[in-house]
Amino acid sequence: MRTIWKFEIPVTDIAKVEMPSGAQILTVKEPEGWGPILMWAEVDTEAERVSRIFYVVGTGNPITFQDGRPFQYVGTVSQAHGALWWHVYDGTEVAVAYSA
Repeated sequence: MRTIWKFEIPVTDIAKVEMPSGAQILTVKEPEGWGPILMWAEVDTEAERVSRIFYVVGTGNPITFQDGRPFQYVGTVSQAHGALWWHVYDGTEVAVAYSA
């Protein structure tokens, strides 16, 4: 079954998020105050669970993807009422399955 799920992305350079394989990222939004970035994705609830990599880059910080290739831009969010800005990129799925 296809549906929409909400996920949390920790504010760290490289974040791994467990989700169904092939999930389609829809949007990211800032949290209220401090906390993880919120993300919504369209998922197939029957798909194998994998770990997916997201890169979180602060404004003015170097963009250092693990293998040097560009990834898909997802969106930009702020924290602390615009004091900090984070730019989220979708990396790759890691071939490690999770049991449901």
